[in-house]
Amino acid sequence: MTQRRRQHAVFACLAAVALWPLVQHALARQYHLNPWKLGGFAMYTVPVPPVAVHVLEVEGNELSLLDPTAWSAAARSRYVEFQRRRHAIGQWALPRALVSQLERERPAGDGFVIVIQRFELDSETARFHVHEDRYIFPRNAPP
Repeated sequence: MTQRRRQHAVFACLAAVALWPLVQHALARQYHLNPWKLGGFAMYTVPVPPVAVHVLEVEGNELSLLDPTAWSAAARSRYVEFQRRRHAIGQWALPRALVSQLERERPAGDGFVIVIQRFELDSETARFHVHEDRYIFPRNAPP
């Protein structure tokens, strides 16, 4: 490798290290990724955001909150895995595998609603607010 190529490689590495925190911060804000992940400096801008995952079963016009501690080991495992992934990669983690497991184990209902709540710090008011995402999975819907 020539001296000029080495200089370009060093410059490219330094530029990547300098720009990555900006990219990571933008990803964390846009897709609700955990700012403490991906090795940027956005982790220093907010506390670790808790994520709550609620699963509701639809039966006619009624919604009933399901208790994950009463589920089978396989369903609890899918629930914990989804919660962990949602905490780490935000909106890129989708609950389809969890719902598929629940559909196999609970065939009687009309579907499921997954509600994800995440506390976020509002930089303008310095107060927390709740960001909520809802996923609706009617029974026998196409994947």
